[in-house]
Amino acid sequence: MSVDVELNNLEDALKTRLNGKITKQTVTRLTPPGENFCSLILKVDLDTEENGKKETVHTVVKLLPLQEKFKEMFRSCMKNEIQWYSKIIPLFKEFQEECGFEETSDFFPEMYGGRLSLDSQKTEPDDDSILVLENLIVDGYKNEDRYIGFDLKTSKNILRRLATFHMGFIAMKLKKPELFEKEVKTYLEEMKPPPPPKDGGDPFPNPNEYILKAIGENPECSPLISKLEVVLQHDFFKTVPEIVEPWATVSHSDFWVNNIMVKYEGDDVKIKFVDFQMCRYRSFAFDLIFFLLTSVQTPIQKQYFDELIRYYYFEFVKNLKLFKVDLSLSYEEYLEELKTAASFEVHHSIFFSTIIFGTKNAEYDYSTDVNFDPGNHMLSMVKSMPPNQKEKMAVMTLLAAKRGWLD
Repeated sequence: MSVDVELNNLEDALKTRLNGKITKQTVTRLTPPGENFCSLILKVDLDTEENGKKETVHTVVKLLPLQEKFKEMFRSCMKNEIQWYSKIIPLFKEFQEECGFEETSDFFPEMYGGRLSLDSQKTEPDDDSILVLENLIVDGYKNEDRYIGFDLKTSKNILRRLATFHMGFIAMKLKKPELFEKEVKTYLEEMKPPPPPKDGGDPFPNPNEYILKAIGENPECSPLISKLEVVLQHDFFKTVPEIVEPWATVSHSDFWVNNIMVKYEGDDVKIKFVDFQMCRYRSFAFDLIFFLLTSVQTPIQKQYFDELIRYYYFEFVKNLKLFKVDLSLSYEEYLEELKTAASFEVHHSIFFSTIIFGTKNAEYDYSTDVNFDPGNHMLSMVKSMPPNQKEKMAVMTLLAAKRGWLD
């Protein structure tokens, strides 16, 4: 699907990657409508030529939202994500080498270029800001079906890499505090809330009435509704969790199926983490719980949820030693860390199920609609939620209740 978007001076943004001049650029959507809630993400193929040698460079281009009211929300996100790919990821790999890793982590896409503005004097993103990455799809990577999620083997592969990601930044924070504070933590900002509607009120109308009713339809969940109602009163959009050291680290903060790409090669699976625009400084447990509740296949959740919790713990502790960190974390302390984070992430996951089970290949493309109202759109989706979303929310509730996360 073609997109009517003007990409100004791409050659300047890609000057370290391109060989020659761009002779043709083909711009289409990277994903079908409905897969990206606000960001505009494009597939851009560039034909280049230099001294008779031709090359096609396959890229993914990320832009600020088209909607004016969301641009202010996402300006800091764009700035932070450009920092991530241009500076923080190279620092992470360099730090791994210093800690004696034989191979550095390969779960990040390659950055081809980026800029905050065509005006080099500007320090904040404007309408010409752009982030250009390699197109992983061309290399055989894909997103799994968000309606289904990951199987047991792939989930463990993801958790192994996630533990390295989390512990690596904890180690950097402890061993190189000035570097971490200046080059990493500065770019871990809480996302600005969306602007209120013109007529006042909340930009996201409260959907809890409909969520509780849907979950209560499940006989196993109905006795838990009073506890769940208290959990859902917690506003994870507006409340910043208390930071408890030493386990605060870089949290991806949007770690679910659509932001994890996989490539299967025989018995091996390669993993790439994408979309670092919402990274924050908080406990490792936030990413872990959100992933386990939103992105693992339902049958696997029912049978292997505790095994996956244990698996991450052992990988996390193993990385304590690999990064030579002089800390210890007992399994009981680890479970308590999860319980604290769950007070936010159970609500987050249940609310987010509306996005997970949103219509695929939707006719309505809200990423290009300048009048898009996400709050009312989300509320209408909740009111008409499909049976598979109701089932997943019930499973989330039961998983949380069994582990005391609703208490």
